[in-house]
Parts: sequence; C-alpha cells; structure tokens
Amino acid sequence: MKRQRRSPDAKAAKGTGGSARRPARAPLSPESRALLLATLAAALVLAFGVDERTLGRITDEQQLANTSVALAELGELGVARGQTFAIHRPGGDAVAPYGVGAPLVFSLASRAAAPLELRHGLGASQSLYALLQSLVVLAAALAAGLLARLWSASPSGIAVAVVGTAIGSPLWAYASTLFAEPLVAASLAGALALAVAAGRAEGTRASSLAVGAGLLAGWAVLTKGLALALVPFLLLPLLLDAVRAPRL
Repeated sequence: MKRQRRSPDAKAAKGTGGSARRPARAPLSPESRALLLATLAAALVLAFGVDERTLGRITDEQQLANTSVALAELGELGVARGQTFAIHRPGGDAVAPYGVGAPLVFSLASRAAAPLELRHGLGASQSLYALLQSLVVLAAALAAGLLARLWSASPSGIAVAVVGTAIGSPLWAYASTLFAEPLVAASLAGALALAVAAGRAEGTRASSLAVGAGLLAGWAVLTKGLALALVPFLLLPLLLDAVRAPRL
C-alpha cells in the first residue's frame, strides 16, 4: 500500500494541537499612535501641573461646588444663601444662577468627597475635583485630536491639536479651577467631532453618532446657555449630510 502524504495544512494543524491560529492584531496607524501618545503626554502634564490649592477661591466656583454637593447628598439644587448673584427661594435657601450641567458632573466627585475627608481629613477631596476637571480638559483635547484626524491632519498635526488644546490654550489655566468652561469646550468639541464622523458613516452607526452629537450639544447648553449660539454651527455637518442624501 502506498502511504498517503499529508497536506501542509494537516501538518500545521497537528503541530498546533488542531487549534486555529489567532489572527495577528493590526498595528496602530501613525494617526492613531499620534493621538494616543499626545493624549498620554497631555495627561502627564496635567497630572503634575494642575494646582489644586487654587480650587474654589471664587464665588462662582463655590456655588458650583455647593450645588454639586446638594445634588450628591440631597438630590436637589438648593444651597445656602449669601453667595453673590444667588437667587433666593421662599423656602429659605437659594439656587445658583448658572447651568446645572457642571454641578451634575462634579456631583460625582462630591459623592466621594465625604468618605474621603472622613478618612484623610479636611481638604483631602480637593484632589478629586482637580482630577475630574483635568479629565474634562483632557476630553476636550481628545475631541480636538479626533477632529484633526477626521479632517485628514498629519500625525504631527493631530499631536499639536491635542497638546495645544490641553496645555497651550486657556483650558490649561481653567484646569486649576472649578469653572464650567472646560466642560462647555469638551461638550462642544465632542459634538462637532461626532457630527463630522456621522456625516462620513452609514446606517445605524451614522444615526448613533448623530444622536451622540445632539446629546453633547444639549449638555453644553445645559452647562452654559450661551453655548446655544454655537450649536447650529457645530451640527451643520449633519444638516449638510441630510441635504445631500438622496430622496426616495
């Protein structure tokens, strides 16, 4: 009898125990690598450069922090009277005359502040608020980098967009405060990035990106009413895509 010769595929299967080889992961593109490295570099600078000792010095910051504590502990917006521009209510408390978008975000830090200060002493929660504000600034920088990538920027251009937004713009100074402007910037930049991406996507993915753009735009307005003036321009890519879409 003649011996049957095994095929190369059979030998490979036997050598690997009959299991299929896992496909190799595709390497990061130069643009993705630039976006990742620039974001990490910006995060490192923010981690060592933000001064948490300056948080909460101004009445606007104090009202934001107080409102976030009220939301975290009581589930309402009422704060003590006495703050500048605060609106008094008949019940004896007051509300801050600012948007609730930022207090809702910072209520995450306020929720964890009490147990942290009980364990480590008064003032220990400053780091939580500084960390959260730094993450918001980093989100704005990441959105700027994504926009640069969507608009076909080079890897160096993407890196400049990220680092420039995080530490080369006014957001760098805002990172050591509790003002709401970084959240507005992150929401607006994110809305524009998602709107541009939605215009280039198809099907369910395009719809999901468009919904995300609308939610971020709405959050920017919830944080600061003046952002409403910019929303139509940021969502313009969605409108242009709807106009170009063929009619059935």
